[in-house]
Amino acid sequence: MTDQKKPVDENTVKALRTDEEVPNHGAETADADGDENAVDTDKAPDTSGETRLPQAPAAAARQGAMGIGGRLLLSVLTIFATTVAAIIIGWVAMSASSETMDNITRSKAPAVADALRLSEIVARVTSIAPALVAAKTGVERDDISARVNTNFDQFAKIVADAKIGAEVMGQLQSGADQLKAQLVAIEAKVNERSKLAEARIAAMDRLRALHKEVSVGAAAIIDDVTFNLSLGAEAVDVTQPGAVLEFVESGVEPLSAAMNVKAEANQIVGLLGNAATETHAENLQPLRERFIASKAQFQSGLSLINESDTARKLAETGQKLLAIGDKEGNVFDGRVAELKAQDDIQDLMAKSRELSAKFSDDIAGVVDEAETEMAVEAEAAASSAATNKKALIFLAGFSLLIAAGVYLMYVRRLVARLVALSDNMVALADGDLTVEVNTSGTDEVASMAGTVQVFKENALEVRRMAAARETEQRRNQRKLQSEVLALNT
Repeated sequence: MTDQKKPVDENTVKALRTDEEVPNHGAETADADGDENAVDTDKAPDTSGETRLPQAPAAAARQGAMGIGGRLLLSVLTIFATTVAAIIIGWVAMSASSETMDNITRSKAPAVADALRLSEIVARVTSIAPALVAAKTGVERDDISARVNTNFDQFAKIVADAKIGAEVMGQLQSGADQLKAQLVAIEAKVNERSKLAEARIAAMDRLRALHKEVSVGAAAIIDDVTFNLSLGAEAVDVTQPGAVLEFVESGVEPLSAAMNVKAEANQIVGLLGNAATETHAENLQPLRERFIASKAQFQSGLSLINESDTARKLAETGQKLLAIGDKEGNVFDGRVAELKAQDDIQDLMAKSRELSAKFSDDIAGVVDEAETEMAVEAEAAASSAATNKKALIFLAGFSLLIAAGVYLMYVRRLVARLVALSDNMVALADGDLTVEVNTSGTDEVASMAGTVQVFKENALEVRRMAAARETEQRRNQRKLQSEVLALNT
């Protein structure tokens, strides 16, 4: 009985055949090869039934690298830093330019303007001095003096408000005080000279009047003596001894004396007139000596004129005439004092011109110093502006380079990588496991690519494991079928 074959259930065989007819890509591949061992037993699932799939790369592997966010943040911060630097440089440049302009407009330019106004005032004052000297009347001199005081009041006001250094302003004020003192001294000397000139003119007027009186008196005496001589000449008895001598002494000598008085009076008037118009003081002494000699002759002639009312009046007039040349305040002394005053005026004028020139030089120095400082500051501002301009151009170029670098290195590459990764994900979703996933890099996109690669590897592993299961199942089915067939035989 043991060797008798058992009947096989027909339904069981059909079920086995039905299982063998299940389509499977992995089984078909194994059947085509005709090798039941085509699938590597090492890759078969373990007995525990657990399946180990590839895992995604650890995030810690990329923690030390800078990601997209960090790089973009660094780029933005760099551009921000260059922008801030450009703003700071522009602010510094504008501040320097503003400070320079403020210094020029508020300090240097007003200093130059004040110096020029002071120079103008000094020029006016200097031009007033000759007018003061040439003034002929006291009214003119008073008017000129008032103009001088007005100009110095303006000078003091400008000095009080001037934007000039204290040391320089002190020098200018000292120079102005000296110049004013010189003008005051000139005015005093001009007044003195004017008084002396007025006294001289008055003396000349008196001299002309007295000269006329002397001439008239001497002419009257000459006429009287001549008339008496003509009458006495007829009565002279030439036969009498001494008659002719007596006639000469009593008539001819008085006539000669009267004529000498008139001549000496003319001489004295001429000498005094020359003294009054003499322009060199050293020539006055010879004129004075000649006057003294003529005075002696004049007085001698007066003493020889016979006593009469006309003679006494002539003598009085003659003494008045002589007083113009030898008494206190005489023409000679007055003219010497007047010429000395004129010389003093010339000296004061020369000193005034020197002070004015020095004053102008000081003002010119202030102007030159201010102009030099303005030129230096303007040059420094221009140099600083040029340097800042270059720095701004550099920063602008650097910012553009950074922006271009960000676009070329990050944006364009990032977009390209994202597009490629998106295409890979679409292909994987469609079941195409042959696509290549680029996992190079250390940023977030690389992490995403790594994750996609894991998905791909997991899909491949699942497909491999499914194929392995199907192959194993087919092997088991064939084995079972063989055993069943063996039992039936």
